[in-house]
Amino acid sequence: MARRQTYQKQIIEYLADGDWHEFESIYRAVRQHVPPEAADAEYKKRHPQWKLDSPKTRVEKGKWRLVILTLISLKYRGQVDGRGKPGEQVFKMSKKALKERNGKERAAA
Repeated sequence: MARRQTYQKQIIEYLADGDWHEFESIYRAVRQHVPPEAADAEYKKRHPQWKLDSPKTRVEKGKWRLVILTLISLKYRGQVDGRGKPGEQVFKMSKKALKERNGKERAAA
């Protein structure tokens, strides 16, 4: 049985074209790959009054947070370029990361 790709790898695959993508489009593309248990745990960790929210709300907001945290950490590591203020953020894979990725793909071929 093949393992499912993680949402982190899905984000990298989505950005691999080197174009700028809005956060909302990245989120829509990868949200189904974020495990609901991880999203719910992330929401509970950040919201002391989590019992007041429905499980569906907790999972959706947790998924949103996990995707943005992944993009921020990729940006910090230099794998992703990002710009814009919250709500208008756009991201793309950095030139360095694209070059490394293309080199690995050529070596594998």
